[in-house]
Amino acid sequence: MDRNDMYASETEKHIDSIITIHLSNNNFLNGIAVSHEYSRRLYKIKRYSTAIKYGTLEISLYKKLDLKNDKYAKALYNLGLFYSKIGDIDSASLFYKDVVNSNKDEYSTGKAFCELGNYYYEKGDFFKAQDYYTKGISILEKFDRKKLLFKKYIDFSQVLGEMNTTNSLSKKLIILDNANELMNKVSSPFSVRDYISLNNEYANYFNSEETYNFKKARYYYYKNLRKSIEVKDSSVISRTYSNLGNLYIDSENIIKRDSALYFLGQGLKYSTNKEEKSLIYHNFSNYYVTKNQYLDALNNIQKSLVKSVNIGNEIETLPDEKVLAIAYNKYNVLSALIQKATILIKLYYQEKDLKYVELALSNLVSADTLINLLLRDSKEEGSRLYWRKEAAEIYLKGILVCEILNKKEGAFYFAEKKKALLLIEDISKNTNKSKLPGVVLERENTLKKKIVDIEKAIKEEKDNGLIKSLKNNRFKLKRQQESFEDSLEILFPSYHKEKQTTSITTISQVQDNLDKKTVIISYVSSYNKINDEFNKLYAVVISKSQTEIIEIGKLKLVEELIVNYRERLSKPFETLTDKLMFQEVANELYTLLIPKNRISIDVHQKHLMIIPDGKLQYIPFESLVIDRDTNRYLIEENEISYAYSISFLMHNNNVDRKATKDLVSFAPVNFNHNNLEEIIHSIDEIEAIGNHLLQNNYKEKDASKHNFLSNTDDYKIIHLATHANFSDKLQIAFHDSNLEYSELYTSRNQAELVVLSACNTSLGEIAEGEGVMSLARGFFYAGANTVISSLWNANDKSTAQIMESFYNNLEKGQTKSKALHNAKIKYLKSTSLSDASPHYWAGFVLIGDADTKLFSFNIFFCSILFSLFLVLIISALLFFIKKR
Repeated sequence: MDRNDMYASETEKHIDSIITIHLSNNNFLNGIAVSHEYSRRLYKIKRYSTAIKYGTLEISLYKKLDLKNDKYAKALYNLGLFYSKIGDIDSASLFYKDVVNSNKDEYSTGKAFCELGNYYYEKGDFFKAQDYYTKGISILEKFDRKKLLFKKYIDFSQVLGEMNTTNSLSKKLIILDNANELMNKVSSPFSVRDYISLNNEYANYFNSEETYNFKKARYYYYKNLRKSIEVKDSSVISRTYSNLGNLYIDSENIIKRDSALYFLGQGLKYSTNKEEKSLIYHNFSNYYVTKNQYLDALNNIQKSLVKSVNIGNEIETLPDEKVLAIAYNKYNVLSALIQKATILIKLYYQEKDLKYVELALSNLVSADTLINLLLRDSKEEGSRLYWRKEAAEIYLKGILVCEILNKKEGAFYFAEKKKALLLIEDISKNTNKSKLPGVVLERENTLKKKIVDIEKAIKEEKDNGLIKSLKNNRFKLKRQQESFEDSLEILFPSYHKEKQTTSITTISQVQDNLDKKTVIISYVSSYNKINDEFNKLYAVVISKSQTEIIEIGKLKLVEELIVNYRERLSKPFETLTDKLMFQEVANELYTLLIPKNRISIDVHQKHLMIIPDGKLQYIPFESLVIDRDTNRYLIEENEISYAYSISFLMHNNNVDRKATKDLVSFAPVNFNHNNLEEIIHSIDEIEAIGNHLLQNNYKEKDASKHNFLSNTDDYKIIHLATHANFSDKLQIAFHDSNLEYSELYTSRNQAELVVLSACNTSLGEIAEGEGVMSLARGFFYAGANTVISSLWNANDKSTAQIMESFYNNLEKGQTKSKALHNAKIKYLKSTSLSDASPHYWAGFVLIGDADTKLFSFNIFFCSILFSLFLVLIISALLFFIKKR
């Protein structure tokens, strides 16, 4: 033990004896005061572990006295700060939450909200971090603590930059301008580090893809470089050189790009810690990739990973889940793993050595593991969608390497991981929650409805003051929801354990459940702005006994054909030229998407289950032309249904639905809002349905939003003949008002089938890695097993005809998919010329379970009826003959 340790030990003994004396005399307040002061001194000399000891003692004494005042709140905040300094952010967050919940000292509460913002940022839950920083800063702005507020502005700007959306970058610039204004207002000078942090964030703002401005970014980086050299701050010098290197790498000017090597070399020269070195090596790797020097790029990205997670120096060495969980910056590690896999794939193409793709696959598996960790810690929907988007690149490259290695199970796994995973998790969670007491479910749904109502009000409100108030109320409700979820984990541990697991279906499980008449085609696509060579479309084709991976081709070509195809489907054929041009593009797209010359699996006369991806989600495969000589449509050869993923399909099929009534339908016909046109044939549509199935229908003013939300939870089939909108908002129209997409997330149904006989109900914004956020998806979340929805504006008259045939087929005992297939075929055969255009019949698609028969066709009963009918006819004839 050295002299300093001996002195510290003696001091600690002395402090302990003083505290013991105070406590023995029941003088707890003095014990609190001594513990508080000593813990603060220990914090200042960076003896954080010992500071925790005395901070914990201080809190225990407050609790012993049942004394919760402003000093207690400050003590809680300090203890959170001590834990954060030793890297235990989970423990720190618990104390910050206690500060907020106690609400005894507003200043400490504001700081605690900001620290929780930082906590959620570290966890990868950026959108929740944004909420907490917004709340914390709004409190701190009331106090004259400008230097602290400045630091929180800078911290918040980093979160907004990481979110990297148009909205968040706009907010970032406002926050930075606020920080700059504070710096100019304060008479006492800010530190050099504060000055540098502000310039750095301005530079990073202009170095973002959406707000890129080379000259402005360079201006702020150079300001920092001059200042850091002036004060001889090697850490800032290193970081600034690294940032300049990164800026120059992205320059389109080749001469400027080569200057990056100098800046990165200087950054490495001044670097003092692993984090700095990790980022510099990553930037070196980026530079060598631009020069096609892949071995140098690989060497540097491996050095970056070594510095990030301490995994050793071998290229083959990969971090496991435990190492990834404690990595200091998970985002940088994720980026490095993807970068390394990309380089290895490029090396394979260069040298044709399979060891590179084997290594690439290992790195992609590690990246997938890290994404799972980040998703587990992200609660806000925006954050979850952010990480799903980041993961999309992993899954496409996973398919690519699995195709090279002929690893069919791996290819299918990556294909499934890219689609509707969050929806599967939500459905699984809802299923597990159904086992909880009714009062608990009601409490949760009430909170959800309140949040949805406030979010709707925020979108519609124009007054900034009221918007701020509404957002504050939303934040309070979200905190209540968070506390409620935390309580469920304690009160119902079995529920918590179940909701953690979302398994991905395997090929063998799929084939065990697949009949010989069905073939699955799962498409995977991803768009990479930097590497066009990775912009490809793949298909995994599965039958009862075979699996194949096929590279379809360049994504750009397919997407151009999709745009052309949809354009020609948007209206009926008016001339022969219209028809011929459609047939040409429909056949070209078919030849690309289902290349029979490269598929050994027989798809002729099979039920094709299509799992689309990207813009393929916007088209019907039914109207693809399979033969230019005969101009036959694919629907004439194949029954077709769609699914978000096979894992989704199997999870959703396992939901226990107990609806007791057959069918409920809604036909508003006319609308007293939004100037919507009447749907004249919708009454005919639902009355025709009533000829086949027993139904409870709501027409005209009775087809209200309230009646829908209140009267649909016990029906096998829900049929909506109405208007829908997807362009600016996802809405479905009732007589009195619109139902918003978000409101579906607070409704429940047990429907085996939801028919959305309305326009564009399959359309919505594509969330990369998750799928189309459509009204159809909302109904699946609410409980549906199958949804029939539309891909464009439905024609009133043809829709009514197809729907009557569809329900007639259901009544006869046909499966959902076969019933729709035959209804379309009947329409196609009974019309000609313009009326036979795919525009009229191809728009409705069946998503989800396809093979269930909702009604059994009783042949014995029907044969008795037919026999009685014959007897009556014969009797009538005999009577007629006898009379004559």
